[in-house]
Amino acid sequence: MVRMRLQESWKITNNPEERMSLTEASIESEQAGACEPDPTPDGVDPKSRSTSQAWALGVWCSVGAALIYTLTNGCMRRLATDVDPWLPSAMRALVTLLFFLPIFVWAGATGKKFFPGWKPLLFLIGVAVCSQLLGNVAMQYSMGVLGVAITVPVCTGAMVIAAAIFGRAFLKEPINGGMAVAVLVLLVSIFLFGTGSETARRSMEHGQLHLLRGWSSLAGIIAAIVPGIVFAALSVTIRSVLNRNVYRLTPIMAVTFTGVVVIWPGVFYRMGTEGLMAVPGWQWQLMIIAGIGNAVAFLCLTTSLKLLPVAWVNAINVSQVALAALMGILFFAEPSSLWLWIGLAVMIVGFVILTMRGSRTGSPPSETAEQRSCPQIQCKTSPKTLCQTVAP
Repeated sequence: MVRMRLQESWKITNNPEERMSLTEASIESEQAGACEPDPTPDGVDPKSRSTSQAWALGVWCSVGAALIYTLTNGCMRRLATDVDPWLPSAMRALVTLLFFLPIFVWAGATGKKFFPGWKPLLFLIGVAVCSQLLGNVAMQYSMGVLGVAITVPVCTGAMVIAAAIFGRAFLKEPINGGMAVAVLVLLVSIFLFGTGSETARRSMEHGQLHLLRGWSSLAGIIAAIVPGIVFAALSVTIRSVLNRNVYRLTPIMAVTFTGVVVIWPGVFYRMGTEGLMAVPGWQWQLMIIAGIGNAVAFLCLTTSLKLLPVAWVNAINVSQVALAALMGILFFAEPSSLWLWIGLAVMIVGFVILTMRGSRTGSPPSETAEQRSCPQIQCKTSPKTLCQTVAP
């Protein structure tokens, strides 16, 4: 196309300088046209159509992740008062590992990079051990003491606060005034949840295991806060590992494999073979559903993070807090106290502040990196022809 235009233009002049000027102008015009979408029979801009489809998929994946994580928490809550807390955590890790294993093997066959280096890998494994013992198991304890309506919001709030601190300390991420206010608001909400935790503990006493009867409401709150801190440390570590350009499933495979290796020996020590054989079938089914739900929700969440800004994904995922409270009250007969609803409202305000801060720094959701970039034009002329690719 460019050559035909140049041949037409060269018939007008024989001046070499004018011919060079015409050459540059023609190629620049061709580059500008490459970024313009081709018309379609229905008159719809294909770029706008692609953007809207990506946006819709991102929203549905984010909503799906929130709903599936809520379902997973419901399964874990149902098991909290009937099964040793180590077993559901171990089964969830095992099922998640088996779910991703075929994908991991396929990625290895296609030449994906898995190994981030010994130092990052050993550090990730160390944090994963803490996340399994001080995270999943402790959270399961807290659900058995306080219920899901308090445990999930407190854990989530603690995780956001710790993530801000760890991000500043290890990733050099700034903490501005809005972030500081949000952290203080979340701290107040955790205090409010703690104020109403004694009522929740009393209502849970009739269904607790004998291992949990000596726990106080303060111990239940601590058992919900510690997992949030550990999960925040794990998130920062995973981000550090992914910055080394390894396959994106490498961290989750390392974490779940560590969970299988660390938790299952504890399960056999605490329950023994006879205890495992005595577990009813419906409880095994709930544990398998929780593991599959954990894996599917992870895929939905990572997909939404590719298509939407982080702030928008976090805004949708805030619904997990409210859904957990409603699920605990409606399906598990957990107490609905004034402190619970005040704490929930204050926590949502804190998350809204964080979302507003993220939306000011993130990219608009209607435009992805691929859609902002112009296709590269392969040129075989001089460097003055301005052949380039626009960076996303």
